Amino acid sequence: MIFKRLTDTSGVNTEVINQAGQLAIMLAIVFMVYGLYLSGALFSIHILLSRGILKSRARLTLFVITIIQLLASTAYVLLMLMGDAYPLATAKKIDSDWSVHVEVFVVRFAVANDCLARMNFLLSDGIVVWRAWVLFPSNLFVRIVLVLCMLASSVFIFLDSGLDAKRDLDYSETLSGKVHGPAALTLFMSLPLLVTNVTATSLIAYKAW
Repeated sequence: MIFKRLTDTSGVNTEVINQAGQLAIMLAIVFMVYGLYLSGALFSIHILLSRGILKSRARLTLFVITIIQLLASTAYVLLMLMGDAYPLATAKKIDSDWSVHVEVFVVRFAVANDCLARMNFLLSDGIVVWRAWVLFPSNLFVRIVLVLCMLASSVFIFLDSGLDAKRDLDYSETLSGKVHGPAALTLFMSLPLLVTNVTATSLIAYKAW
């Protein structure tokens, strides 16, 4: 976070200018990626609406998931912007009171952003699993595997969200730079998602072949 780097400096004005430049570059990249995603999402919504979402339960479900993901991604970008820009906008005088105030603000936005990102990951895996599901209507074994993969991803996502929120809200760990925890805890979330995605994608590829 921008806040952590600011609290470690003595030359406030110079550091604020440097961090503002880095923030501008980072946000330019984030908004460029978001713009590409937004174009794809709006195009998908247009196609679904033109084909009639009320005529197909699958299209209606996909439409709802697309809208939810779009809203979550938009909120994620806005929270990232506010969480990184607020410390710079209020850094007139860096002292202990300012640090505590901004720390609470930034950590709360970080917790919300982490939850939104995890929800998007889970929904993305859900779409892939659903596509594999409909390709195997009478294969009980495949469907059981998909259900188990999705359950494992959901459980680990919620557990990781709770553990990550606890680490973020721990004031001492936040100040010591341990917000994200060890790499092993990152695998706690990413590995089940990866296994689920690879399994579902492999089943789709097998059916296509």
